[in-house]
Amino acid sequence: GELFGRPREPKVRFGYEFRQWETRGMKTGGSPLSLRQQLVDLSVPLSSDEKEKWRLDLNGRLDEVDTDARFANGRTLPSRLWDVGAGVSYSRQLEEDRAVAFSFQLGTNGDEPFRHARDVIAQGNLLYKRHAPGPEAAWLFALNFSTNRNFANYIPIPGFAYYFRPAESLRLALGVPFFTALWNPVPKVILNLSYFP
Repeated sequence: GELFGRPREPKVRFGYEFRQWETRGMKTGGSPLSLRQQLVDLSVPLSSDEKEKWRLDLNGRLDEVDTDARFANGRTLPSRLWDVGAGVSYSRQLEEDRAVAFSFQLGTNGDEPFRHARDVIAQGNLLYKRHAPGPEAAWLFALNFSTNRNFANYIPIPGFAYYFRPAESLRLALGVPFFTALWNPVPKVILNLSYFP
């Protein structure tokens, strides 16, 4: 992200992907399945200067499922599943190599987006960075809130990490309860490995 590593240029970013999978059914005689997936992302800088940045993010995914398979209770699988969201993020560089940031996203997923309150997803993050001993090193303190985790929904989860750069092409954030590694094997290519329970 922008709090560690190279800051992003404040420009509009757009991405679109189309994926398709086909199966012939399971060995036990299951129904064939066709899945078409479309993903779209749009990121728009709202304001940007040397110390402060605001950004709007929009994303969506549509899964189109074609199968005769059914759930164990006999219900048919939905033919369309949506996952859409909109969010805003803010970051500010402070004095003494410190920074703060937050992000908030509101979205929905399911076969009928926004139809029920239980389908609405809210997620938020707070992050504070302060200088640590070492080259390009920092302590990161975080707070994450989500209504869509596999555990501890609606409960803010704190975290902290030590960020450092052991090599020019490698940046690491080792912490609890998360881990992130960003590796630039060649210019303009970034591999990201992240873990959050």
